[in-house]
Amino acid sequence: MSGQRATVLLLVFAIFGGIPNSVRAQGDEEAANGREEESAATQPDVKLTALFRGYDPLIRPNFHGKPVAVQMSMTIASIDQVSEVDMDYTVTVLMRQYWNDPRLKFPGNRSMSLDPRLAKKLWVPDTFLENSKSSYLHTVTVDNALIRLFPDGSILYGMRITAKMECEMDLRKYPMDEQSCPFILESYGYTTEDMTYEWRDGEKSISGLKDIRLSQFTIYDYKALQGYGDYETGVTTVLTMTTLVSGTRAQLPKISYIKAIDVYLVVCFVFVFAALLEYAAVNYQSRYYKTPRKSRKSKKTEIEEFQLEEKKAPLAVPENDGSSAPAARNGTARRRFPSPKVLTSFRGGRKIIEDVNDIDKFSRVLFPCTFAVFNAIYWIIYAV
Repeated sequence: MSGQRATVLLLVFAIFGGIPNSVRAQGDEEAANGREEESAATQPDVKLTALFRGYDPLIRPNFHGKPVAVQMSMTIASIDQVSEVDMDYTVTVLMRQYWNDPRLKFPGNRSMSLDPRLAKKLWVPDTFLENSKSSYLHTVTVDNALIRLFPDGSILYGMRITAKMECEMDLRKYPMDEQSCPFILESYGYTTEDMTYEWRDGEKSISGLKDIRLSQFTIYDYKALQGYGDYETGVTTVLTMTTLVSGTRAQLPKISYIKAIDVYLVVCFVFVFAALLEYAAVNYQSRYYKTPRKSRKSKKTEIEEFQLEEKKAPLAVPENDGSSAPAARNGTARRRFPSPKVLTSFRGGRKIIEDVNDIDKFSRVLFPCTFAVFNAIYWIIYAV
């Protein structure tokens, strides 16, 4: 089983010790300008109840299709504190996320500003701050968030967040030190097959840093980067299945016969464990075939040379009365390799898994088909 991969957005602040000054907060200019433009326009007569009829916020847009492309931008309102003792910094950001949900298209040519409480009825990205120690959303006087819906189904979701972010520091040059402090955004549960992140406009996606002044540091540079993180699965799923089985049995009375739920959970556990074994097999085979060709070739050459030598001067094993080990005619014991027939079958058998990708391809068909057959039999027996 291959590992999961998630898109990671990384903002790195480069700060240098030295210049005191005041901190200035900057508002969300893009959102304010948008509201002014929208108030001057005539809004289409769109009923939200009809727009959200049949809408399921638990399912992402383009389900079973291409991944949702989430674009990010942010304004750094303030950096309140940089602590060398705790190796962290406190930052307030106006974070904006953009994506398209075709299910929310409506007629017209003007966008609509919606109540932030509507976010509970919308599918929104599960973005989290990967290196955050603590964070909160501002709620005075109401939740500091905005939702704007465009006719083509595009959504702007903005919020004001204050977070204490971890920043590993090298203080060997203190107080003339330079530090790079990351601000990492990532999806908590979705992989790149379901959702991807990207900066909306590259380096220009970040604003507000030029106006920030700190008491002991000065910000002299920043980078907006994008990357991917690989996370291995298998073991965690096995533990989850074990917890499910144990939790289910704990909530039911102790009885002597097998229940339908026991059968289903145990079979699911077997499938998960089999997938883990399949991953281990692929990993082992891939490591084996990464062995340098030269070493494998030398072993093959050694066997072929022995076969040729055996044909020229075959070994004769005399009768043995049990008192001594078998010996050759000249009285010298010699090590006997497997016969050419065995060697040939061994080499021929190994060709079956010469390409380790075949195991994955075979498993992709075998596992779903077998599980489908099990479900058909299971529901026929217990539901009919």
